[in-house]
Amino acid sequence: MEQFIDTVDSARTGFNRERTVNQRDEQGQLSQLHYNNVIQSLADIQMFVNEIYESQHHQAFKIQFNFGVIYEEYRHDQNDQVQVDYGYILPRDTRIQEHSPKVIQNQDDIEEYQQYIKAEIINMQNFTLDSTRQRYIAIYFMLIKTYNLQPQIVGANMKELIDFH
Repeated sequence: MEQFIDTVDSARTGFNRERTVNQRDEQGQLSQLHYNNVIQSLADIQMFVNEIYESQHHQAFKIQFNFGVIYEEYRHDQNDQVQVDYGYILPRDTRIQEHSPKVIQNQDDIEEYQQYIKAEIINMQNFTLDSTRQRYIAIYFMLIKTYNLQPQIVGANMKELIDFH
């Protein structure tokens, strides 16, 4: 257990508890990366998602997420004794596409997205890493990426869709 706790502490080292990073892509679209370094329960995840929703002032935005995870790996030493090692994977913006984005426009959308996150956690529990000896055992960190959607752009796109159909 001590090795597990040391791994979590090591993974969190050098990161603030929470932070937000603004960035702009090649097309000029503004996005924000929101990090929470202390995820200990599903309630923490839901609270973090709700905080992001509130910070968007109930305006339309696109959301994606990724987790930082702790994994365990079983190895056999030269005496055929089982050794358990722990490692971590940081949440990365480059891996965020592993989870589907969603446009959030109201409270129902954010609640639906939280259900999607729960389903993804269940999928992660069944996922085997690079080796069959490794598996995810804890989520310790969460990254949420939001894309600001301008009201006139959202309206224009909807109008185009309505005119098209």
